[in-house]
Amino acid sequence: MLLGLPATPLAITHTVQKIGPAPAGASPSGSTFQPGNALQSGDVLLSVRNIAGLAPGVSSHAVTSVTVPATTVVPASYRIIAVANSLDQQVELDESNNTMLSVPVALSAYRLELLITALGAPGAVQAGRPMTISHTVRNAGSAAAGRFAIRFFLSADDALDGSDVLLGTRALSGLAAGVSSPASVSVTVPATRAAGTYRIVAVADAGGQQAELDETNDIALSALLSVTR
Repeated sequence: MLLGLPATPLAITHTVQKIGPAPAGASPSGSTFQPGNALQSGDVLLSVRNIAGLAPGVSSHAVTSVTVPATTVVPASYRIIAVANSLDQQVELDESNNTMLSVPVALSAYRLELLITALGAPGAVQAGRPMTISHTVRNAGSAAAGRFAIRFFLSADDALDGSDVLLGTRALSGLAAGVSSPASVSVTVPATRAAGTYRIVAVADAGGQQAELDETNDIALSALLSVTR
């Protein structure tokens, strides 16, 4: 299965062959784009390749660059349908074999996707003392991320809520698609924090600055952390 993105170029490799005994004159070949397995009226025309003519037994190979319409519904799977002699300008031995379907093309939105893929902290720390939080943020999407921030909270449970304490923030100027950025930040557990068991909660794109493929997976939890006094 191929991968594609709306509003981005897609290269179509195709070959037209003349198998009958008579030469073919000029004729256009079209490429359409649709979700089913058969040519239908609602298909989107991607391009037309004009062929001057073909002698018997001759093939014509080409690569055509097309653009997937930005309005295409995603995520979804589509197929490219190539239609030879698309305007029926040539009289053929068989008029029923002029179409060919591509393998499925899986389309996804052209967006970024920020994930906390690693999060580490000491197993124990004393209130009022500094500690180091190691972490890695990854852009798993297809588009680059602009400025965003990661915030680190101290939580007494496994959920981010208003009772959690902000420990620190890491600001990033951006992150290219497919790239991971590991780092460590030094934070201090407030001296007023009661002794007990906590977790570090890391929130990618904490300010909601970036439009992501999935806005629900920006949070990661550390292993249990013991705070003493």
